[in-house]
Amino acid sequence: MDKTNIDSKHNQQEEITFNPDALAEKYLLERDKRLRQDGNDQYLEVKGDFSYFVEDPYTDEEIERSPLEDEVEVVIVGGGFGGMLAAARLREAGIDDFRIIEKGGDFGGTWYWNRYPGASCDIESYIYFPLLEETGFIPKQKYTNAQETLDYCHVLSKKYNLYENVCLQTEVTSTEWDEEIQRWIIHTNKQDRMKAKYVVHSNGPLNKPKLPAITGINDFKGHTFHTSRWDYGYTGGNSFGNLSRLKDKKIALITGATRGIGLAIAKELAKNKFIVIGTGTSKASQSTLKEEFLSNNIEGKAYVLDIKSQDSIKQLFDDISKDYSDTPDVLVNNAGITNDNLLIRMDDN
Repeated sequence: MDKTNIDSKHNQQEEITFNPDALAEKYLLERDKRLRQDGNDQYLEVKGDFSYFVEDPYTDEEIERSPLEDEVEVVIVGGGFGGMLAAARLREAGIDDFRIIEKGGDFGGTWYWNRYPGASCDIESYIYFPLLEETGFIPKQKYTNAQETLDYCHVLSKKYNLYENVCLQTEVTSTEWDEEIQRWIIHTNKQDRMKAKYVVHSNGPLNKPKLPAITGINDFKGHTFHTSRWDYGYTGGNSFGNLSRLKDKKIALITGATRGIGLAIAKELAKNKFIVIGTGTSKASQSTLKEEFLSNNIEGKAYVLDIKSQDSIKQLFDDISKDYSDTPDVLVNNAGITNDNLLIRMDDN
């Protein structure tokens, strides 16, 4: 084939089998369903009476240490993939005078916190996992689960000896530039006052739980926790399932596009199960969620909830009470847009 034929073939446009304008309009419609006038006011801040929602259930004991007032070349805020990658590249460049500050009890970032049943990544692992060539790690799945992702974080942290440079269970409270000494001053919740020439911010937005601002959300008297702090001590099992301690509980699941948690729970539980599907998802998604849930749950029922309406929430529980003669032991609430908006409420009785 000569050059002319090659260029001609390269410039040929492939036939489009869909309507781009219709697709763009569909995306805009789906976006509009998720836009809310109340913005962040739809959430409650996790403080005061709600502060227990951010407690770390994965750490057995608190790290005790004296405050640090030393100086390092680089401070990295966050021990997730971004922070670990920055540290690894510094190490490769021969720069060892750095410190990672991580709020959690280990490396992992959002994957340290989010270990709920069915948790997985929606980005191909070969794209999402950094430094695969350097570590020689081969993901087992195209879209890997939370446990393997957390395991890989440990592979990275050990390969680059990051535990030598980290302050775990430590949260940065402020960073201030001192013009006189030309250094950053970093304050933490451990009363540290560190100095650094450079600060790398890798503190992602997915480490802080969000609670839907539903009236009376704190009136529930049973066991309560957030899915990003999943309490396996209460439910039993792990992120792969086997939630054995929830047998015979009555479950109400309010979910949107996040079907992983819902189906993981639905497949596990045995008594008076039902799913509530938020109207923030498309009708096609609602139908799919119903079918998948009911196919795994012969006794279950499905309801649709307008997640923006308090009257709809009240009507929902009235309908459930009529069908089941009482209210649920467990409420799984995904009343918002992201995975972080999930709340679990459980009745000990």
